[in-house]
Amino acid sequence: QYPLWDPQPPGVEQEAATSGQIFPFQMSTEPLSNEAWVKAYKAVAPRIQTLMDDIASKLKTWGPGAAQMKCSEALEERVLKANTARHMCKDMQTLQATLAPGRLGAFPRKLETGRKLRCMSTKKDECAKLNCYGKSDDYTQAVAALKKRDAACRQEVQEKTTKDVQKAKPKNAAGSAAGSAAGGMTVKDLMKEEEAPLVPEEPKEEPKAVQQAMPLVPLVT
Repeated sequence: QYPLWDPQPPGVEQEAATSGQIFPFQMSTEPLSNEAWVKAYKAVAPRIQTLMDDIASKLKTWGPGAAQMKCSEALEERVLKANTARHMCKDMQTLQATLAPGRLGAFPRKLETGRKLRCMSTKKDECAKLNCYGKSDDYTQAVAALKKRDAACRQEVQEKTTKDVQKAKPKNAAGSAAGSAAGGMTVKDLMKEEEAPLVPEEPKEEPKAVQQAMPLVPLVT
């Protein structure tokens, strides 16, 4: 059983030229037998090559302009997609060489739209195998430029966060000092307050002297 990567299965709407089910966890197809894999590969290979050509074309613009790109999640996403697509393409290229070598793995170079794929071709209208841009300096350098810009953006965010934290510290300290001054309370005062009872004690009455009753003396008549 062999896995087959289809970046644009039929019925899945394509949002952009470089979109598609690029990542391995998005693969919805079950592993295929040798014979089934070869048959399905002939239909899938043009879609793989189309995606690789589209990414390579975009990288020609993204690479030189990477240093001026705004910091966003798109930078990391483009790096991840470009690297993952090339990796997946190479996996299919290796399987094709094993399961469908030579003419057995060949597929049409020209699409129904008239577009010609930039595959590894031996004949005018036939692709001998996929072109994964593994030896393309433009592809590799463009990805490196995007990765460098993404790292710089992360550094900028980290530095800004550090500055914001440092600016907030003096304000908090000043606020605490002002609060202490306004209350006029010292540490000793606070300690006294803690020692003081919450309910004031009633004043103790001094014991009254007990007067002895004078014995009654009968009158002498």
